[in-house]
Amino acid sequence: MHIPTATNGLAWGGGYELDHYENGKEYGYMAHTPVITLSFLEKHALKLNFPVSIGYGYGALKDLKVYSTFSHARYNIPNEVVNQVRLYVLYGHLEINKTQKIQADSLGFQFGIYFHAFGNDKFSFDPYLTLIYYTSIKDASHPELYSKLGGLLSPYNISATAHNPSEGNGADFVSTMPEGFYAEKAYFFSIRPRLGLTAESDFITLYGEPIFSYNIIGGKNMKYNGEKFNVPLMQISYGLYIELYINPTKELTLFLEADMRGNSQSVLGYSSTGFSFDSCTGLQWFF
Repeated sequence: MHIPTATNGLAWGGGYELDHYENGKEYGYMAHTPVITLSFLEKHALKLNFPVSIGYGYGALKDLKVYSTFSHARYNIPNEVVNQVRLYVLYGHLEINKTQKIQADSLGFQFGIYFHAFGNDKFSFDPYLTLIYYTSIKDASHPELYSKLGGLLSPYNISATAHNPSEGNGADFVSTMPEGFYAEKAYFFSIRPRLGLTAESDFITLYGEPIFSYNIIGGKNMKYNGEKFNVPLMQISYGLYIELYINPTKELTLFLEADMRGNSQSVLGYSSTGFSFDSCTGLQWFF
């Protein structure tokens, strides 16, 4: 549901989303997400989006509560170099009222600088830079108990939290956390320069995006396989994302998407966290 309104250079809207999951009579989970959107329609357009998710479980998950937000702001800049800046604010709260109460809170920021595209009718280049910082505000009250419940709770992890950065959401995810790593008040910092490359002809469009990032992972009382250390982990992530569209006629489009990602061995010598390949292909027929 979305209700847009515009008055005196300001456009606003509201929305609501309901997510529901149920596993027979054993347990279920429901999340309510109201959203407020604001757009200031001036020369330097500013757009704000405030979603808030409220989730709770029932049945075997009746003691589970989750609150989160993934708010973001976008600001267009009439500049010859920079086109737009974006700021994302992520907050997550997890609470489980079992015989021993478990609680965890996390906070994250993503800041992106998008530069003007350059090129010609056949080739274009879209550079941008992203800075990412996630941190734990409050670690899980009982890490051992939380770990045992992780398998049951994993389907309900929400994107607005950095509680468990070792878990992914699909085949295109590679963990940034080496197996065996432990830290209190953990944090993750990443610098990600990107360059989108587009080549077009009358029948074919090819988009490629090399992926590169430099990551720092740290916290208090850090351990790797039980061994204590004081220097944060440093790591390089790499990959390549490709989209190919072929249009033999106006009505028919063939497409191929491929995503390859991996993490290097840590600068400190700890093991790699893997490599992944994800792809899909298909066709679209327009009537």
